[in-house]
Amino acid sequence: MKSWRSSPKLPSAATGLFLLGLAAASGGAGAATVSLPPADLDAIGLPSPTDPSGPPPLPPDLWQETSRTTVAQFLQRLPRDLPSATLRSLAKRLMVLEADLPAGPPIQSGDAGALLGARLIALTQWGEGASVDAILARVPARRLAQEDLTRAQVLRAFTAGQEADACARHAQRQGVEDGFWLSIRLACLLLREQPKEAAALLKQVRDQTALNPVLTALADRLGSGKPWADFPWPQQQPVSIPAAAVLRAHGLVLPGLENVSGTGGAALALLAEAPNAPPAQRLAVAEAAALRGALPLARLDLLYREVGAGQERAAAHVALLSATQPAQQVVALADALMTAQRAKLLPLAARLYGPLLRALPVLPGAIPQASIIARALLLSDTPRAAAPWVTLLRRSAERDASAQADLPRLAILARLAFGEQAALVDTPLLQDWVETQPLPDPALVTLVFAAFDGLEEPLPPFAWDFLATPTNRSGEAFDDAAGWLRLRAAGLSGRVGEVAILSLILSEGRTPGPGEALHLGALISALRYGGLEESARALALESLIQAGL
Repeated sequence: MKSWRSSPKLPSAATGLFLLGLAAASGGAGAATVSLPPADLDAIGLPSPTDPSGPPPLPPDLWQETSRTTVAQFLQRLPRDLPSATLRSLAKRLMVLEADLPAGPPIQSGDAGALLGARLIALTQWGEGASVDAILARVPARRLAQEDLTRAQVLRAFTAGQEADACARHAQRQGVEDGFWLSIRLACLLLREQPKEAAALLKQVRDQTALNPVLTALADRLGSGKPWADFPWPQQQPVSIPAAAVLRAHGLVLPGLENVSGTGGAALALLAEAPNAPPAQRLAVAEAAALRGALPLARLDLLYREVGAGQERAAAHVALLSATQPAQQVVALADALMTAQRAKLLPLAARLYGPLLRALPVLPGAIPQASIIARALLLSDTPRAAAPWVTLLRRSAERDASAQADLPRLAILARLAFGEQAALVDTPLLQDWVETQPLPDPALVTLVFAAFDGLEEPLPPFAWDFLATPTNRSGEAFDDAAGWLRLRAAGLSGRVGEVAILSLILSEGRTPGPGEALHLGALISALRYGGLEESARALALESLIQAGL
């Protein structure tokens, strides 16, 4: 079992330290050793980081037991949206790594660079623009014109706010236009305020080519010249990067878009900074973009300040900024974390307030705030910092009813975070939690058992009796049974690349929740056997805390 690293102890500080942390958190791809790029164009990436406080680097030979054809197929299936913080971190490490690829020629003679292009497109959609720029800087200039790399560069230009450059690259390209390039041409016509031409193009191609529904709706409405007020937007349709660029240019933010699965972080970030949309209208998509790591935390901080009392989380954020004494900060921080938790945004708040979370002293009178602060720290990149807050609850359990009630749940989380080192969970404690009134939701209990089983943490015998009860069965379905079986086989065989990329594909980038216990267990078991135990434990914590444990 890998040991958890502890961060250097930060001195107690006022909220200024928190703001200083925001500036640091908005950095780019990170420092890496300068080296020559490999001869294989598809293998180009960034050397493994050497940060000792970060997760262990992935091995450069992680694809050696996987064929190039299989790698290409997996890359094409990657989800555009990665709302899970744990899976997003794993995805970035996997896609940016300068890894050795299986020996052999490209799949087809003209496909050199196709794998690199697919990686760069995925990173661009996720909002990892700095990493994309750093990788492109390592590609020889004469090879940047390769088709898949050109697509990646066009999308990256859109996400960087350089629409003119994106459209110029499209205009310079020669060859047949597929759905991707038709979408780019359509978006460029709309951005150049040529709606009639866009409508004419759409009329020609809409029956032959599948285009983003939001983009085609934009072309329809702008071409008709009708007002937006009564416009029926496509429901539950993700927004592509070209469509987001057009929406941003017109100051349009679709209501409820933050809840539509499939919209990547980069598209959300574009809309979060639409210059002509009111701050309050942009806040929800800004939070969604920041949750996915696509919007710098400093930008979200400024947006919260602009909105202020007009929204619950913004008001709590502003109140936290005005707190100056440690006791005030603990109360205000807990309030900000609770408002984030109610909106399913605690992983985002854990990052946003990370510097302050680590710097605040553990005050003896902070028992009411200890539970939410401990959970936020467990979701942060320094989960070990939660230990003093868990200890505070343990010592207070005999005299404080709320601490006594929460201690079993927090002890379970600590065990999942630190394994045997936690020494907080034994069989009676786990059984006590399941049998204490009011009884926990069976779906949550099943999720806990799946996490313990996937990590091979000890489960009491009563767990299997609980799961055998008909009313407690999960009734889950596996749409891609072959994919899940391959994930298990890859984990048992130690095929790290396959484990990582199949985890992203099969989970669709989401954190499994109640009703998905078997999915969670399969994911964390494969990650653990594949040598990615830190990711396995982080995913278990993310799932259970988001589920309400």
